[in-house]
This record gives sequence, C-alpha cells and structure tokens, in this order.
Amino acid sequence: MRLKRNQFSKRWVFSLLGIALLAASACNSGPSTAKAQNEKTAVAPQNPPPMIDLNCIIDRLRNPTEAFHYSYSRNGQSASITEEADVTPTTLDGTINSVRDGQKNPSQSVHASRSDNGGWQREIGNLSMGFGMPASLMMANKMSSELVREGTENVNGYDAVKYSVDTARLDATDRALLGTTFEKGTVWVVGPGCPVKIVMDTEAKDSDGTVRKDHYEEALTKK
Repeated sequence: MRLKRNQFSKRWVFSLLGIALLAASACNSGPSTAKAQNEKTAVAPQNPPPMIDLNCIIDRLRNPTEAFHYSYSRNGQSASITEEADVTPTTLDGTINSVRDGQKNPSQSVHASRSDNGGWQREIGNLSMGFGMPASLMMANKMSSELVREGTENVNGYDAVKYSVDTARLDATDRALLGTTFEKGTVWVVGPGCPVKIVMDTEAKDSDGTVRKDHYEEALTKK
C-alpha cells in the first residue's frame, strides 16, 4: 500500500512539474515571439521620399568622369540666360548668353583644361553663377508631396526615373512656403537624385497683381 502511495505521489509531482515547465515555456516563447515580431515591424524599411540633388549638376561639371553635353536655360519676361558646354574629364568648352530688360549682353566664352585647376574652377564658377531652379526643386527633400513617380525612361542616354512636379499637390503648410508661386513640370533623375533633364514652368503673382512667368530647362546628355 505504501509503495502504491509513493508511486502515485511521484507521478503527481512529475505531472505538476511538467505542467509548470510547459507554462513557463509558453510564457517565455509567447511574449518574446510577439516582441520579436513587433521589433521586426518597427524596423521594417520605409519607402524613402524622392530625392532631387541639384548640387549634383555642378558637381558633375566640376569633376566629370565621362564626356557629356550640358545645357541650361531660364527664360522670363524681363530676363533670360542660356548656357551650353561640352565637357570631358579633361576639357570644358562652352558659351553663356543672357538678356536683361530686352538688352542682350555680350556672349561669354567658357574654356578650360583640367590640367589648369584654377582656370577650371573659375569657369565652373561662371556656369554655376547663372544656374538657378524653382523653389519646389530646391526644397524637394523637405516637401516631397509635389513629386509623383511616373516610371522609368531612357533619356539623354541615361536610364532615369521620371517624376512629375506640381505644387498644387502640397498641403496648406508647405503651400504657404511658396506664397503665391505655382510650379509644374517634369524631372528625370539618375543615381542618388541627380537630374539629367528638367523641364519646369513657374507662375508668381506680385503684390500689385502682376503675374510673372518663367520657363526652366536643364539637360546632361551623354556623348
């Protein structure tokens, strides 16, 4: 009789021990698994906003790694500027033409050899002085809602991502940053947001009600 009691007691103890281990295992695995899933969700990569790096254009002129043709123009009602340059890793040749208040300025020649670093930087400075773009592109990384990806396209010899730009898509907060200026166009970028083609139109209303319109174009064409 005592033997049976002992056997029963042992079975009871082992049963309780097994239940306790199973409970502990469930407690440990359940929350940790849920925690791991939550952490995995928390660090899941998000789609980054479109990047437009206008500095990349000047950087490519300053340190070219291939041959390409650079062109830029800004045409407004009171002023305009056009820049053209053939660029290689060792040479730079082009022209700058501008008009202000209906008066055409003398054409400016751009010429430099990479071996003359001072001359090269000076001519790049002349090109960059006339370069400008609409505010929405300059602030695109801070307010990207005006940019919509339209797919990919081979343009000017580059496989580029195409974005449409329309400041009418901005919310009230970002819209206020541009005041009475509205901008619309298309941008094609390669790599980390480097534009190889830009076509943009802007329209701004002055305090006296005058409407100013400007048209911008930029292109890097692979040779």
